[in-house]
Amino acid sequence: MDSKKRLMIVVALLIATAITVFTSVEHHRHIAEEYGQIANLFVPLIATSSFILGAAISLAFQWGIDVIQFEKVAKLLPDNESAVLKVLFNRRTITQTDLASETGLSRLMISRILARIEEKGLINKKTTNSTNTIESRIYRTHPTAQTFLRLPGLSEERAIVITAVVFLFGISFSLLNSFHVIVLEHPLEPSLYLLAIEFFALGGLTNFIVRKRISEVQFEKTLNILPPDEKEVLKAIYLKKTTTQSELVEKSGIYKMKVSRIIQKFEQKGVIEKRPYGYTNRIISKI
Repeated sequence: MDSKKRLMIVVALLIATAITVFTSVEHHRHIAEEYGQIANLFVPLIATSSFILGAAISLAFQWGIDVIQFEKVAKLLPDNESAVLKVLFNRRTITQTDLASETGLSRLMISRILARIEEKGLINKKTTNSTNTIESRIYRTHPTAQTFLRLPGLSEERAIVITAVVFLFGISFSLLNSFHVIVLEHPLEPSLYLLAIEFFALGGLTNFIVRKRISEVQFEKTLNILPPDEKEVLKAIYLKKTTTQSELVEKSGIYKMKVSRIIQKFEQKGVIEKRPYGYTNRIISKI
């Protein structure tokens, strides 16, 4: 995301915050007229708890590594390693015996692959009975979201849609209520419920804005699955989004021919896009 788009999102968030805070003051006044001084206690409590709940729910679904990011990076690995990591990514915890069964690889091959990725700190391995239990440190969703998604008929896609609808519902009511406060000089009924919905939505949207930092922390773990040179090059591309091949050579400290081979591999796997740029190439991240 470029700086202009980021600035627009921040401004939009500040406007939404200002609207919500302004209308919440009117909510408070209106509720105080009906319930008395007790409103001074439960109105801030409801607003705060709703904001935290909205932020927590969106965090649960963002904590996991972005699926598209992971799958594109996994494509850079040998097929056997990629197959093992994809199972661990989706299952998170699995026995070594089941892992061999699901991937179709031999136990010896599984042991070698697990030894390599354990050295990189991507898994925790515990011996249980006659096999090992493997717990992945990179996985699809946070355990909270995984538990939630076990509910009947609820998939990851449906949960995201439901959460987005609730957030949009809250912002829509916030705008509608602001119209009533500013134009009609009286907040909507029932004010208390609308206040909770508004702050719930604001908490969720605020967390979406800070998602970039969460994504970067998780992406660092994903990059550990790559060889050191490929990791450094892909990290530089990911952080800048658009760079030149000359800059990659300079910043990574890797010699020119090796960077060229890495770039060629990334391009073949669909991780980057390469375009001629003077005497060098412009590299555009696709993750």
